[in-house]
Amino acid sequence: MGMSAAFVLSALVQFLLGLVVAWLLGPAEFGAYALAVAAGILLQTLCFEWLRLGATRFFHAAATRLRRRLVSAFLASALLAGLLAVLAWPLLPAPLPGGRLLLLALVPGLALAAGFLDLVAAMLRARFREADYARVLLVRNALGITLVPLAAGLTGKAEAAALALFASLVAAALAAWRLETAGPDPVPEGGEAEMPSLGALAGYSGPVVATNLLYLALFFALRSWAALTGGLALAGQVSLALDFVLKLFTTFGSALDLWLFQRAVQAARDEGPEAGQAQLHRNQELVLSILLAMALGLLLVIEALDVLLVRPDFRGLFAHAVMLLTPGIFLYALIQYAVHPYAQLAQRTRSLPITALAVLACAGAGGAVLVWLPPGLAGIGLVLAAAMAAGLLLLAARSPGYQAPSPRFLGKLTVAILAMVLPVALVRQWDSGLLAALAAIALGAAGFALAAWLLDLAGLRQIRLPRRAVS
Repeated sequence: MGMSAAFVLSALVQFLLGLVVAWLLGPAEFGAYALAVAAGILLQTLCFEWLRLGATRFFHAAATRLRRRLVSAFLASALLAGLLAVLAWPLLPAPLPGGRLLLLALVPGLALAAGFLDLVAAMLRARFREADYARVLLVRNALGITLVPLAAGLTGKAEAAALALFASLVAAALAAWRLETAGPDPVPEGGEAEMPSLGALAGYSGPVVATNLLYLALFFALRSWAALTGGLALAGQVSLALDFVLKLFTTFGSALDLWLFQRAVQAARDEGPEAGQAQLHRNQELVLSILLAMALGLLLVIEALDVLLVRPDFRGLFAHAVMLLTPGIFLYALIQYAVHPYAQLAQRTRSLPITALAVLACAGAGGAVLVWLPPGLAGIGLVLAAAMAAGLLLLAARSPGYQAPSPRFLGKLTVAILAMVLPVALVRQWDSGLLAALAAIALGAAGFALAAWLLDLAGLRQIRLPRRAVS
């Protein structure tokens, strides 16, 4: 639980950092910053994510010689990342027009620094070095929350903020490497375990990497569309709304997944595959309940929270974009945290990139239709939601052992949602100010939680912490 808590806290810090940087930079400069960071994440995922996943799965106390192989593979991947950055250089200025050469040059730097940091952090997690893993996240977040806003506030430039982010990642990566390699490696009683080949690492990680890459490409295309059609200011507006909703749902979704999927693995290991499938079904119901309550609650209060969350030149369009993007990102979170685990537990992950490719194809088809219609965020939100809905249905149909939520559960969920929506609607009708919105959030959350507990929604009252960690 220690590493899960550290991960969630780090994600929340990164969530707040995005809002702070947007406030300090303004729409146009934040649009440039967000595009550079998103391009860096895309390049990182393409070149380095397979190593992080391989370290998570295969690096442990009996396989410490794998460290050298992973680092050697990282260096080779770094050369590939540099080559791809050079090849993509003529394309990047399209969403980042004229005079942003430093920002463009920082894209591969961000990918390299973040990729190495994530790889070393994965080694620490794989060896259950919770304290060291927490220290790494503390260094990363402390530097990021200090240096990036300072650079953004002093200069008002995307380049300075991105350079500060790069510096914080490099410093955190160096600190992580010192912690990971400090002291002699433990000598296992049975000797070193057999090391997997790089081909085995790539084969294990490939489907998951391809899946993540396709979804990231879709979200990057959305940011680029905004930059190309409305300039960097619109890109900043769209990026802030997209990052806000994505980080909100992925933070809570990841926290649930870190906890709940472990329970399914444990049930399958201790009681057999059928018990694992049954636990996955309960997990799905709980994830659906929480994410749906979050989505509806966000739609009800975002217009009032607009004043609290963003600076004046973001207001209005930010809330509008959040409302339009939330349905599609809610469905994306269901794909990731409610349905993906079925394929993961059965170790049949090849269906995941097929689903992501179908989502991308649907979004591309929808985007082609939008070319002939008046530009606007409403069409983009509709295309995103429709593409994610198609992907969700396709993956559910292809996932082994998948069961749709039962009518009885859906009835309970409806009652719990009403217990949340009614007090929120009453408070919002009485007063539309910021304090009323905060009160509505508290009352809505309390109403949902109470109803969920009384109804034993998704077996909530039977949930217990796992008896031991799954290695």
